[in-house]
Amino acid sequence: MLPLHALLTERRETVQIGGALGDWQAITIKFSGEVLPRERVHAFKGAMFAAYPGDLVFSKIDARNGAVGLIPASIPKAV
Repeated sequence: MLPLHALLTERRETVQIGGALGDWQAITIKFSGEVLPRERVHAFKGAMFAAYPGDLVFSKIDARNGAVGLIPASIPKAV
């Protein structure tokens, strides 16, 4: 077993959008680890970070419940 930092590199690429998300896709991370597109047109009020296919992402609120997953190829630009 290895710690995650031995395998992964943290990236915090901020995304700043004033209105509509455009080609960025909001996501939902399920407790099962599934990452799904979220039906949302407008940017979030708080900080948004970019994620791309193959990135490991987690919900800051629900990570302890298992909301950790990989961005699928079907979502090329996630926030």
